[in-house]
This record gives sequence, structure tokens and C-alpha cells, in this order.
Amino acid sequence: MNKLTEKSTFWRISRLWWILLSFTFLIHWMSMIFAGLEAKRKKWIFFGILYSIPVFAFMVFNNQVGGVAENLVMSLFFASWFATIIHSFAIRKEYLYLLANKKSNRLDKNRKGFRTNKKPYKNKTDGLSTDHNKILNAMLKEQAAIRKRYNEISPLHQPNFIDIIIMVDDFIEHATELMKKEKEIDKILLSFNMAQVEKRIDELNQKIRKTSKPELNKEYAQTKEKYFNQRKIYKDFTDKKKVIRLRLESNLMSLKQIKYDLINIDYSVEEKEPHFLFEKVDEISKEMDTHLNIMEETYNELKL
Repeated sequence: MNKLTEKSTFWRISRLWWILLSFTFLIHWMSMIFAGLEAKRKKWIFFGILYSIPVFAFMVFNNQVGGVAENLVMSLFFASWFATIIHSFAIRKEYLYLLANKKSNRLDKNRKGFRTNKKPYKNKTDGLSTDHNKILNAMLKEQAAIRKRYNEISPLHQPNFIDIIIMVDDFIEHATELMKKEKEIDKILLSFNMAQVEKRIDELNQKIRKTSKPELNKEYAQTKEKYFNQRKIYKDFTDKKKVIRLRLESNLMSLKQIKYDLINIDYSVEEKEPHFLFEKVDEISKEMDTHLNIMEETYNELKL
């Protein structure tokens, strides 16, 4: 599960002290480099270096050039400072997520290995049937496609999508729990010998029709009632299994839809108004949140 949800507010605030560096004169760019080193995000280190170039230009050329050149150097310096502050706040949620999951960095780990390398998910598929593995692998395939799209978009827009990445990871965890629950139900269903139960009910029906003794009729009816209860329990568990399967299939389709939406969103703010991007992200996040709640409710309802 996403370990960030387990962290306290104090932990989150205390880990964001580096944002204060972005407000510091001449060394604001170090905030991005520190965040990149801590979270192992090379792109943030790159941006930190990029933001430092106008600073060094300012230090070297300040008061040594005049006119337009000096104004340009000053403008670049302040633009760099302002951009660093904005960028630092933009990546804070992604930084906390990566830091909380540092030991098992799910955002960077095995980006291309989800489809071919099953090692990272070995524990998740242990004990699951081939059918279960087929569904889980299909979900992992959609998860990999969503992550791939996330890594391809502009770094400036990536922080807007971190919520979706977190929710997709949690979604896979919930799906795995439901699959394990389905396996438990399978074991219970196998413990029923329904052919024998149906045969026994038919035999009792024949005995009830043939006998005229009230005592025997009552005894046969009581015995038949016990077999009817077994049949009812079997049907209940069969229905539970169907509910799980329908939920999984429905949510697999939702993952595919989210992937489709992400691929078709135009990330170029020059061609689309920025609010288009934010509105679509919010829409996908709400949809994902709804499905997570449904899966959790289903799991709770199916506790044996």
C-alpha cells in the first residue's frame, strides 16, 4: 500500500524544510538539487542546475556590464528565483510520496519490467490461480501503460498527475486483496460435494413420497432442510465469487479508460487552456477514488 498515507502531518511538514531554500538569495536553486538527490529524481537535479545558471551569471556579470545586458542578467536571475519557488511547491506532493516509499520506489522501479519481469510481483501472485494471474497481469499492464505516459509528459505537468499514480498503485493492491478473497471462497466451494447433496435431496424426496408414517416424514424433512441449508450456503459463496469477478472486470475496464484518457489529453498548454488539463486530472482522480471505495466496500462485505 502507499506508505505516505501512514505518515503524520509533522513528518510531512518536517520533510519539506528544503522548500525554504527556494526563498534564499543566491542559493534558491539548491532546493531542487536537494529534492532530486533525496528522492532520486534526476530531472529535479537537472532543473536545479538549470536554475543555477542565471545565478552564476548574475554573480559574474553584475555591475560589470551595463544597459540591456545588465537588465537581461537581472531579469534571468529573478525569473530563475521565481521559477524555483513555484517548482518547489509543485513537486512537494510527489517528493513526499517518493520519500515515503523510498525503500520500494514504485514510481521509478522497473518502469519497463511490469510486462515481462514478474519478480517484483512474485509475492502478489503466489497461490493465485492461472485465471487470477491473467486478470492481475492485465491490470499490471494497464498500470505500466499509465506510468509510461506519466514519464513521457512534461516534467512541469507531472506533479499534477502524482495523485493518479498513487491511486493506481493502491488500486492494484485492493485488486490483489480481492483476488485472494476469491481464492478463499474457491477453497470453501470445493469443500462442498454438491453432486452428493443434490443426490441426497432427491432420495429424501422419494422417501417422503413413499412413506406414510408421520415420524419418518418429519425426520426426512428435517434432514432435507439441512441439505437445503448447504445448498443455500453454496449459492451464497458462489454469488460472492461472482460479485468479486464483476468488480475486478469492471475496474480493469476503468484502468483502461484512465489510460485512454491520459494518452488523449493534450499536454501542450500552448494549444490547450491550462484549466483543460487540471479539470481532466480532477475528473480522473475522482473516478479512481470512487472505484477504490467500491473495491474496499466489496472486500469488507465479503469478509468470511
